[in-house]
Amino acid sequence: MKRVNQYQFYQFGTTVHPLGDMRHETKVSEVMWTLYSARNWLRWFLGDKVIPLIVARPHALQIIAAIDEVLPANFPTEMPTDAEATLGANAYWISERTKISRPSLRQNSSFLTRISSLKKGYIPLLT
Repeated sequence: MKRVNQYQFYQFGTTVHPLGDMRHETKVSEVMWTLYSARNWLRWFLGDKVIPLIVARPHALQIIAAIDEVLPANFPTEMPTDAEATLGANAYWISERTKISRPSLRQNSSFLTRISSLKKGYIPLLT
């Protein structure tokens, strides 16, 4: 079993957590670097570099899709067309998808714990 670097989870959490507080009146220019960083961390985790995302994968993809509605795919090379525009409805989708994904990330880690326990030959408690 591969050791997990807890700092990576800490960085991931501190980067993605603010997405849950997005407001419709927030300007794109105020949050574009936060969105960029969160999208990069989500993509990195989707690459199964730390743990395989099984349960949480669809939610992570939805968050990335919501961010892609606001930021160009090749940001920061290409800047948003109107950085002074507000997030509007996109803020709702980013925020809600982030809030929905939190339980699925917990389920993902619980699922992986159960799988690794089964591979070791004992049955874990259901939580």
